[in-house]
Amino acid sequence: RTCSNHPTTHYDQSMSCATRVDVAIVGAGVSGLVCAAALRTKSVVVLEARSRVGGRLLSPQGVDLGGSWYWPPHDTAVAALSRRLGVDSIAQRLDGEAFSVSAGQAQRLGNAGAQMAPCGPGAVRFRGGYQALPLALAAA
Repeated sequence: RTCSNHPTTHYDQSMSCATRVDVAIVGAGVSGLVCAAALRTKSVVVLEARSRVGGRLLSPQGVDLGGSWYWPPHDTAVAALSRRLGVDSIAQRLDGEAFSVSAGQAQRLGNAGAQMAPCGPGAVRFRGGYQALPLALAAA
């Protein structure tokens, strides 16, 4: 559970079930954190079942296990939010050697990144993985 006038990554046990708030937001994914940030003038609690923020966005060691890309200029809200929070974006590389690993054996596939990556051209990632966005939101 994340509790305060804006979301943080800290667990706050001081808030009891009897504590009154103006707004309760279920989920500390990007949507929940954006809602909490928009409601800063209210008393807000963000309830999260996991011990981390980000919802389906998880990027251990920079490897995205949830959402991975956004596409400017189409995703203008994501681009504006990342700029406001200072989250660096980088273009997704589609060139370079690709490898496949099966049963511990690596097989070189050649310069096949463009054929293998589901994002297609023009995709952008966040430096350190997509989870950088909800982490920055929670820290703001």
